[in-house]
Amino acid sequence: TFTPRVRVSPEGRNAAHPQITLDPSGRPFVVWDEIEAGRRRLFAARATAQGEFLKPTVFDTAGTAFYPAVARSGNALLVAWTEGASTESVIRLRHAWVHP
Repeated sequence: TFTPRVRVSPEGRNAAHPQITLDPSGRPFVVWDEIEAGRRRLFAARATAQGEFLKPTVFDTAGTAFYPAVARSGNALLVAWTEGASTESVIRLRHAWVHP
């Protein structure tokens, strides 16, 4: 059976395109895009050992960012996304080292 649903993104923000992986400790790490200040931005949230999600972190991107993807390799979390206007978009990548 599944656990009850848990809210990850704030209400009223038009969150979309969620992706999930597990951090090195086996806790969920979720990324998504949502509209903030008139443009799509990337957000990420990590769950605590108790299963509650911490306050989402916004990615500092140069322009509109959408369609995130996330993966884990050892102690590294990798997040890729599309950034920019549709005619001049690029793929960006960031990684973070996570200590279990």
